[in-house]
Amino acid sequence: MSAKKNTAVVVVDMQQAFLDEFTLTERVRLVDNHFDLLEHCKTRDVPVVGLRYGIYGDYYPRLEFKIDEVPRHRHIWKDSNDGFSNPALKEYLEELSIDRLCITGINAAFCVKSTTRSALDKGFQVATSDDLIGNAIKLKHTPYRDWFKESTTWFNRYQDMLRTL
Repeated sequence: MSAKKNTAVVVVDMQQAFLDEFTLTERVRLVDNHFDLLEHCKTRDVPVVGLRYGIYGDYYPRLEFKIDEVPRHRHIWKDSNDGFSNPALKEYLEELSIDRLCITGINAAFCVKSTTRSALDKGFQVATSDDLIGNAIKLKHTPYRDWFKESTTWFNRYQDMLRTL
């Protein structure tokens, strides 16, 4: 079964340096949920972009390997909160004729939100899930859920979002 041809997943900054700032429970939840998402993308040929903030190093190893298993994947480095600050992101999505994105990752109130805002400004439809975005401990009081609920197609459970891929 193949995915809707116009949909891709963008995973934002699931890097070890950022994940180390989460509680163990939250880190395990985010990594496990992303692992399931990436397995879904692998088996249904959903394109995946792994964005990483340049100065913060490598992706969490388990997720790096999983992204590499997805047939149509790309790793793109960025140098600001917004993933579209690197033109390679938009170019790759256009190359695949993508117009719908599922954006996930960390930190929700900054990098995920900035990337999502740019995607919306560029005309992409965006979906996300509370199970696939989060803020580090030091940012736990920074609000983001209401903005995502109002601006994107919001799923409380990532399993519901997977059914749309």
